[in-house]
Amino acid sequence: MLLSKLTGLCHGILLFKEIEKLASVYATTLVKGTRVLLKYRIDSISDSGAATEEETETLRAADEMQLQLFQKLIFVKILSRCPKYYRPYLQYSNWEEMEKYAESTRQQETKR
Repeated sequence: MLLSKLTGLCHGILLFKEIEKLASVYATTLVKGTRVLLKYRIDSISDSGAATEEETETLRAADEMQLQLFQKLIFVKILSRCPKYYRPYLQYSNWEEMEKYAESTRQQETKR
């Protein structure tokens, strides 16, 4: 009985570690993709002449602010879904650390 509980506990921890990796990679990739789409939007507005240089810079600043809020929202959502007793053991405690962790995870996966 004890062996069964220990096996279940170890299996749960390993699965949660995998979910942690996947969530960080997914979240950072989502933000990077959104950043690229917003850049293309600004570039097309700028190239078409639909906005002045000042308006384009204002749009660029607004997009950057929205991306920062989007990052914070994603990070808070990930933390809110994480069990409270596991939070101290997360590999990241802020967005920048999560980006570094996701990048190292990507590099490890590409080496396989």
